[in-house]
Formats: sequence, C-alpha cells, structure tokens
Amino acid sequence: MSPEAGAPDTPNAPPNAKELALRRLSLREYSSAELLGYLRRKGVPEDEAREAVRELEERGLIDPARYGAAIARSQIARGKGPMAVLAKLRRRGLSADLSDARRLYLAEAGEAEAIRKVLATRFPDLDPGDRVAVAKAYQALLRRGFSPAEIRQVLKGVVLEDSGDL
Repeated sequence: MSPEAGAPDTPNAPPNAKELALRRLSLREYSSAELLGYLRRKGVPEDEAREAVRELEERGLIDPARYGAAIARSQIARGKGPMAVLAKLRRRGLSADLSDARRLYLAEAGEAEAIRKVLATRFPDLDPGDRVAVAKAYQALLRRGFSPAEIRQVLKGVVLEDSGDL
C-alpha cells in the first residue's frame, strides 16, 4: 500500500508546511499571522512555516488588502460600523489603523446610510420623542462600532424629521 500523497514519510516527521497552508487557503482567505498560527499548531517548525507563508505572499495567494476588503464587506453586511471593522481586522492579524478601516468602510457603504439601515431593521418603531428609546438605540449603535458623532447626526435627523422641523 502506498502512502497518501503529501503525507510525511515517517510517522514523526513534521507535516509539509506549504501543502498544509495551501489546503487551508483553499477554504477561505487568511492573513499571514493566522496562517502562521495554524502551521505552528500543526507542528510545523517556525522557520519552515515562515518560509512557506513568505512564498505564498510572493505568489499572491496571501493578500492582506484583498482579505481586509473581504472582512470589511462581511462586517458591513452584518450592520457593523468602522470601529467594529477595525477591531475585526486587528483580531485577524492585519495591521490597519482607523483611516484604513474607514476607507474600506466608506468604499462599501457610507456610515450614515449604514446607521439608518440598522435603525430601520433593529428599531423600526423608534419614537424620537422617547429619550430612553433613543438612548438605547444610541448605545446599540455604539456597540456595533459606529462613531458617536455620526450616530448623533443621524439621530438628530430622525428627531427633526419626526417633529416636522425640517
């Protein structure tokens, strides 16, 4: 019986870093940091793991910009704000700052429009005259990662629309 393709020759041999990484990348995008962590957990020596990841980066199979844009799109579709996108990028091992997250975010959707969508779906019966309800909506939007100034601006517009002062 022949050994399985890609299987180590001896039972204690470390797994092939490049094959493991390619198999993992066939499922979804990963950052370099995520892939390095995965290879370490699989018992691949550090230098071999780094070399495999570097080679995959050079071949364009690991692309931080593409991966960051995919994360941003996913978070926006879930009704998350730019701060939530930034936090997710950092958790996934991508070096990004707030300007990167905001740029990615604005390329996909405007923050004010995203806030309006969340208000329409999560707070469809929001009474602008009910300060407690407005405060709850404000807090919920903050937890979703929207900026306080943008939330206030949108909520101010909702209150003015309701009162007929526009």
